[in-house]
Amino acid sequence: MWNKRVPVGFGLAFAAFLAGALPLGCSSADQLPEEPVESQSAAVGLNASKDGSFHRSGPYTGYNNGKSPQFCVGYVDDGPTANHDGHEIRAAIYFDVSGIPSTAQIDTATLELYQLNSPKTSISVSAANKTWDEGAGEVKCNGEDVDGLDNDLNVGEASWATAASKTTDAGWVSWTVTSIVQPWVSGSRTNHGFLLYANVDSAHNAVKFASRNYTTDTAHRPKLQITLKDGSTCSASNQCANGVCSSQDSRCCASHCTTPCYDCNGSGSCVKVAQGSTDNGCSGTMRCNDNGQCKKANGQSCSVDSDCAYGHCAPEGVCCDAACDGQCEACTNSRTGQANGECHNVSNLSDPDTECQPPGSFTCYNGSCSDRCNSNSDCTQGGNSNYFCDTDNRCKPKAGAGGACTDDDGCSAGTVCSADNTCCDSRCDGTCETCEGTAGTCTPYTLHTDPENECAPGSCSGNLDSCTTACSQDTHCDASAWCDGSNCITKYPNGTACSETRQCQSGRCVDGVCCNAACGGQCEACDNPGNVGSCTPTSGAPHGARPACAGDGTACNGLCDGSNRTQCALPGGGVECRAASCSAGQASLQTFCVGNGSCPAETLQPCAPFQCAGTGCLTTCTIDTQCQLGYRCDAGSCVPAKTNGESCTANPECASGYCVDGFCCNTACNGQCEACSVSGSEGACSAVTGAPVGARPSCADDGSACGGSCNGVARTACAYPGSSTECRASSCDTGSGVATLGAGCNGAGACPPLQTLSCPSGSCTGDGCGNDCTADADCGVDEYCVAGVCQTTQNLGSPCSRNAECGSGRCVDGYCCNSACSGQCEACDLGGNEGVCSAVTGAPHGARTACANDGSGCGGTCDGTSQTSCTYPGNSVVCRAAACSTGIATVEARCTGTGSCPSLQQQTCSPYTCHPSLPLCDGGCTVDGDCLAPQYCLAGICANPQGNGASCSTAGQCASGNCVDGVCCDDACGGQCQSCSEPGSIGTCTLVSGAPRGGRAACTGTGVCAGACDGSNPGCAFPGGETVCGLGSCSDDVSVPDASCNGAGECSAQTPQSCAPYHCGTGSACSSTCATADDCQMGYECNNGACEATISAGGAGGTGGAAGAAGTAGAGGASAGAGGAAAGGLGGVGGGSAGGSPDAGVNTPDASDGLIPATDSGSTCSLAQGAQETNPWGIYGVSLLGLLWLRRRRLPRRAVGR
Repeated sequence: MWNKRVPVGFGLAFAAFLAGALPLGCSSADQLPEEPVESQSAAVGLNASKDGSFHRSGPYTGYNNGKSPQFCVGYVDDGPTANHDGHEIRAAIYFDVSGIPSTAQIDTATLELYQLNSPKTSISVSAANKTWDEGAGEVKCNGEDVDGLDNDLNVGEASWATAASKTTDAGWVSWTVTSIVQPWVSGSRTNHGFLLYANVDSAHNAVKFASRNYTTDTAHRPKLQITLKDGSTCSASNQCANGVCSSQDSRCCASHCTTPCYDCNGSGSCVKVAQGSTDNGCSGTMRCNDNGQCKKANGQSCSVDSDCAYGHCAPEGVCCDAACDGQCEACTNSRTGQANGECHNVSNLSDPDTECQPPGSFTCYNGSCSDRCNSNSDCTQGGNSNYFCDTDNRCKPKAGAGGACTDDDGCSAGTVCSADNTCCDSRCDGTCETCEGTAGTCTPYTLHTDPENECAPGSCSGNLDSCTTACSQDTHCDASAWCDGSNCITKYPNGTACSETRQCQSGRCVDGVCCNAACGGQCEACDNPGNVGSCTPTSGAPHGARPACAGDGTACNGLCDGSNRTQCALPGGGVECRAASCSAGQASLQTFCVGNGSCPAETLQPCAPFQCAGTGCLTTCTIDTQCQLGYRCDAGSCVPAKTNGESCTANPECASGYCVDGFCCNTACNGQCEACSVSGSEGACSAVTGAPVGARPSCADDGSACGGSCNGVARTACAYPGSSTECRASSCDTGSGVATLGAGCNGAGACPPLQTLSCPSGSCTGDGCGNDCTADADCGVDEYCVAGVCQTTQNLGSPCSRNAECGSGRCVDGYCCNSACSGQCEACDLGGNEGVCSAVTGAPHGARTACANDGSGCGGTCDGTSQTSCTYPGNSVVCRAAACSTGIATVEARCTGTGSCPSLQQQTCSPYTCHPSLPLCDGGCTVDGDCLAPQYCLAGICANPQGNGASCSTAGQCASGNCVDGVCCDDACGGQCQSCSEPGSIGTCTLVSGAPRGGRAACTGTGVCAGACDGSNPGCAFPGGETVCGLGSCSDDVSVPDASCNGAGECSAQTPQSCAPYHCGTGSACSSTCATADDCQMGYECNNGACEATISAGGAGGTGGAAGAAGTAGAGGASAGAGGAAAGGLGGVGGGSAGGSPDAGVNTPDASDGLIPATDSGSTCSLAQGAQETNPWGIYGVSLLGLLWLRRRRLPRRAVGR
């Protein structure tokens, strides 16, 4: 389709460009009609892909539907609305040139438009500067609709393009746009299409052009005509500027270039191709030679040089790129390993033409003959067998008998290479034999010699391949051995145990080991660990039998110093043998050696009533902590501390060490329900009643009757009413038939969530829904009694007031829960997650133990992650700022991570003063690194690590390395029920009673079942079954026993039990004796104080037929209730008809045989005929179960809605 002016559509790929195929992205149905059009020049035509007009300015956008048959350029006096004179309309048109190769050189590119009206107007064509598209409406052009485009993008002229101008008239108008199209084709500029605009306002008369949608004559649609320069790819001659497209090369060319071995090059000239090149004029394997003739290609068979394109027919009879007739050259793959037709050296270590001859050469190597080889076969040229390939890969002559060799290949026939590298009559590789110097004959070594050291520890026996260790003297042995009288033994190396010097290779046996020296000095030895066998200086005590150093076991001991080998070193007066120290209120004075190996006796100095300060005692005080327990600081002196009951503000004021509730107290008294300020008992920690005292956590209280309080007995936690305390009365709204369920307290300070029940019958019965049940025991498995009806136990997350209501058996925080959920920081009532025990945030829920908090900012909270215990700030949080005033520095304190701030720690600055700008003493340090180890920086003064019991904030301040509970401790002391700050034991890790101290995890459990420390175990102890946690009851002959703790912090479930055959007794228990029949349930009588099943002479059968005299069932219908018992037997539980329904009655037994006759022949409940009548209580039990079953069926069972 590259005939004259043939249009090609949008999206043109190069293959389609050459072949005239459909535009990319279009189907045959999409393609615009194409008709041959007369061209103004020989060229290639492209159809426009999109076009349209737009107003250059003003609000006239969005007026193009892309379907109008014309577009407009120029100035108009009409617009989308009236009165818009003088507005300029521009047009854009886009041709897809992507199908033209980027390497193509364009000779000319011409834009051709067909003008539909006659105004002569100067129109310029430039490149558009951005992407655009046809809009959604049309543009008015002199009263007519023309194609428009949306100019919201402000399409304008590209700055790089040079505009082409033309004054138009009706008919075809063209612009030369080569300078614009060439950069598009090469890819150096982006193709956004052409922009057309009028150069002057031409009397408000715009030019109209046929658009790509013009249908009156499709040949008048916009065209882009392109011609190519010589050398460009083409498929027809009319595509080329010179009118010739070479059929040989598909290039625009000076001629058609059809001569064999000539091609049209990139510049469009017909030139001879390179020697050896393929050409359309040469067939098959023929190639062009340097004279432009077709000859055989390299690698093809030949007879003479003139057969070949390169003029070389190699000796192997193939065309080659060279003459290839030199030594060790070839032109075939089989000889060179390279391509056929290429001249190369033959493969190394080969000689296909037998050019190399011994003795000087054997094979070709790197293009010439050489003595190189890889194997013996490379040295056998011409059948010669007197050469072998040596280890240096050279062919060499073989040696005769007695000659040197490295392997058998190097020896002449009849000999082999022996173990001593000699051509020999045998391998001669046994011990004590040689072929060296024996003219090729294997010979033994002389007796008691061993030139090759093969027989150690013995010597050669004088026979071939034989040694002996027999000896009578050392000379019969190898030089490396000694004779123990009959056998040669190898001498021992240094470091081996020995008893005499001849046993040692060194000839020295010292300190029981073979040694490298005589080693006789007092402070040297040959058995020092790590150096056994080497004589080295010793450290510490002399070794072995050497004289001991003088000493008494102190630092004054004489010791070998690791340097002086001859004698011990004895410390003199400059050596401290006892450092000054002070601990537990007693100072030990510094002591020095006197040079005799002994330390003088210790001198002690009590500090009381002052504390230790560093390595000595204080002699004055400014703060209470500088006085010993039981004393306080008053005007520089330590005076006796206050007794229990006196008012106080801090622990150091009290002799007991406890200042609690404003009084010196006998214990820490930190239980929730104890205090040291009870009137009349000040100073004695006592249980309280009512609300907790002071800052102790309040009892949980939701405002109902369930709120907790201190009961004057329990000290560690508040007491809470249990389920026996009603916090919501039962009621039923007769209008709606909805019952409000009564509720008892949950034992954790709250009344369970409100629960209602729509009565199954739709009406109330009293304050409930019916009389199906009065207790859970009246209901079936997985049911409970509520509002007088049996309900299926509830799912997780349902509101509840007691465990029996829940399928999980656990009612926690007012909801059926998936676990006991007694952790300090977990709960089952989180909004949106009710019924699932989850971690909580903030304060613990309900009656769970509150987080520890001393009010310093170190208090704990639940973090929403840990469920077992509260989370506390660690030492990154400052809870007491450093300060210094009047010569006393307050040490900065950081939270201990246990809910408290360490005890106040102060430091006197004397003999220094407070630092002029920092909150510490001006004593020469600000950080621990400023002090010599093991000292640390305490408020600006270097201090020695403190003894146990001293206040601390970091482990580095303590000699023990343990800073626990704000004091230096003798142990890590991390047990839940341990503390290192208990008065009387400060600094010693002890077991505690009551609540865990500080931020240690609280004991789990709630109410009276919650755990506590018992002073005997490092973990919490929990109340067991002896502790009642819920009061029981008894009503309607059903007993609900007291609930007791289960030993794991939980209150066990209360399981209802039937009182049968008795009625309820006192409290929650059933009666166990009777006086009259009224004390027994129906069907029982009182016999000697016990309720027993009633036995009659023949009870009545069910309704519809009475039992006969022998206890048989009546002939009538089914019984309505329990049948009467016959003499010695039972009536049916609901008698059957004569037709064989179950429970027809009970037969009368034979009183003489003591056996119970078979009964109830028609049911699965029959007793076997002849069963031994030994335990009538079994029969009574069956009757009792029947009665209970009937009792449950007093009302018809109905499905109960939730």
